[in-house]
Amino acid sequence: MATMPPFSSLEFFRGRRMLILVAIYGAIMAASFYLSYEVRFDFLVPEPYQQERLRLLAAAVCIKLVALIAVGQLGSMLTYFSVPDLLRVTWAMTGSSMLLMALRFLGEGFSAPRGALLTDYMMSLAGICVMRLGTRLYRERVTSGRRTEHLPQQRIAIVGAGDAGASIA
Repeated sequence: MATMPPFSSLEFFRGRRMLILVAIYGAIMAASFYLSYEVRFDFLVPEPYQQERLRLLAAAVCIKLVALIAVGQLGSMLTYFSVPDLLRVTWAMTGSSMLLMALRFLGEGFSAPRGALLTDYMMSLAGICVMRLGTRLYRERVTSGRRTEHLPQQRIAIVGAGDAGASIA
C-alpha cells in the first residue's frame, strides 16, 4: 500500500495564504457591492432593494473571485503589484461586471440596478488596486529598511544594460 507523503509546511502556508487572499478580496468585493447600492440610492436604500442586495451579494462576489482566479491574481504576490497585474485586475473586474450586467439584462434572477453595478465595478477595481498598491508601498517604504540596516552597504555599478539594467537597479 502506498503511503501519502507528509504534508509539508510550505503546502500548508500556501493553502493558508490562499484562504487569506480569498477572504481579503472577498471582503473588498462584498463591501464594494454593498456600498454601491448605498451610493446609488443616496444612502437611503428602499426596503425591496435592501433584500435584493443581500440576495445577490454572494453571487456577485463569487463571480468576481472566479474572474480573479482566471487571470491568476490569487497566485501572485501581493507586494509585487506592477502594470501587468493592474491590467489583469482590470480585465477580471471588467469581465465579471460585464457578466453581471448581462445577467441583469437577461433577467436570470439578477436584477441589480445598472447604476449600482457600474459603481460596484469602479469600487471593486479601485479597492483591489489600492490594497495591492498599499501592500507594495508598505513593503518598499516600511519593511525594506529594517531588513538591511544591520548589513554592510556595498556600492555597485551597472554599465550599459539599458532597460534590463534599470529593472535590476
